[in-house]
Amino acid sequence: MIETARILGESAMEKTVVLTGAMVPYEVANSDALFNLGCAVAAVQTLQAGVFVVMNGRIFHWDNVVKVSSKSRRSDRRMPQTRTPL
Repeated sequence: MIETARILGESAMEKTVVLTGAMVPYEVANSDALFNLGCAVAAVQTLQAGVFVVMNGRIFHWDNVVKVSSKSRRSDRRMPQTRTPL
């Protein structure tokens, strides 16, 4: 997703693009999929033109996002915050 966001962001299109996903598939109980989708729908309606990644209720500009592995999420370790949401 980060690579897709980078490619789209570098294209400098005049549209608002919001990418999202889920750490747990929709079919699995307690998935974050619907929450992330709802956040993405809200974000695309309120953000200016640009490319963004929306996860866990946070909005990141395409050039200010890093992936936190699902392995670290499962163990509930806190990764140092090196990037800031909008």
